[in-house]
Formats: sequence, C-alpha cells, structure tokens
Amino acid sequence: MGDVRHPPMEKLQDLEYCIDSKPPWPETVLLAFQNYILMLGRTVMIPTVLVPLMGGNAVINYSLQLRHLLCPFLDTW
Repeated sequence: MGDVRHPPMEKLQDLEYCIDSKPPWPETVLLAFQNYILMLGRTVMIPTVLVPLMGGNAVINYSLQLRHLLCPFLDTW
C-alpha cells in the first residue's frame, strides 16, 4: 500500500475528503441520520400527497410507500 496520492486534494486545497477517505464516526452518524430523515420524508410525504390527487385510496398509498422502501433496498443489495 505505502504512499497513497490524492491528486484532487493536491489541486483543491479546501477539499476535506477524497473519494476513498473515511469521515469521522460522529459526522458519519449525523449524515446517516440526515439521509434517513430525508428518505423517510420522501417515502411517506410524496405518496400521501399525490395518491389522493390521482384518485387513489389508502391501500394504493400503502402499496406505493412499500415500493418506495423496497426499491432502494434492492438497488443497494
């Protein structure tokens, strides 16, 4: 392994992390929680607002929310 060079960090002096850098654990946990809140909002709020406008009922809303949860899981699995 030895000496690892990061050309982007040499060109951009204000760059905190490179593509293979690992942020500290507190920042990682904070960003993961932020991502969770944003994804939960997207999963619940978009179907809750759009399904009734399209003439759907609670069953369709529930089904759409499950698909919003399942698809990213399958994508990253």
